[in-house]
Amino acid sequence: MKSNYSIVFLLSVDFFKLNSKYKLLLEDESGALDKGFRIRAAELLLKDKITKKIVIVGGKNEKWKKFRPDVMESFFTSDVDKDSIEKLYCVPGNTCGNAKSIISYISEKKLWKQENPMGILTNKYHLPRIIALFQYMLGSFKDVGEKEKKEILAKIKKISAEDVILKLENNGQLDSIRQEIEYFYGQESMRKREKSETSGLQEIKKGSYVCSWD
Repeated sequence: MKSNYSIVFLLSVDFFKLNSKYKLLLEDESGALDKGFRIRAAELLLKDKITKKIVIVGGKNEKWKKFRPDVMESFFTSDVDKDSIEKLYCVPGNTCGNAKSIISYISEKKLWKQENPMGILTNKYHLPRIIALFQYMLGSFKDVGEKEKKEILAKIKKISAEDVILKLENNGQLDSIRQEIEYFYGQESMRKREKSETSGLQEIKKGSYVCSWD
């Protein structure tokens, strides 16, 4: 990785409970979701000191409880310093809520003034839509001036969980890791997810994207 990040926002994923234990949900009605790549990548960024803080962004009310940051945090291994993890709850817990909460957090703490960039960490398939939505929502955010908005956009960087794993997971099994990622992206459920993501991205660019705020 080329640069250190002042902070990295980790987008939470869906999960379910089985025999009193939480498990990551690998796919839903819109297709593939994640295979633990986001958490693995976040741990690597912390362990390699590429960032000192991970902020897990996710839902907090009954409807969005499956995206709760506290549950997401529980998937981290015990050797991760939990003091380096912060939880940012939002309503809704979807991508719209994530983007709005990240913008509010950056605005409140004036993070654009820090020297190092900020990162948004999620799966590669998800990055185009979250970044486009972030830019779109920042444009109408009233608590930040136009100059500051430009500075925020210059400082915010997209981080692909899959790319982080390929670069930093030094366990001598690069071919196995690559095959794992290729298999995940080769599934039919991923074709369905990518179609959904592409449709959402096009709507954002057209200005017709509708967020659900309940």
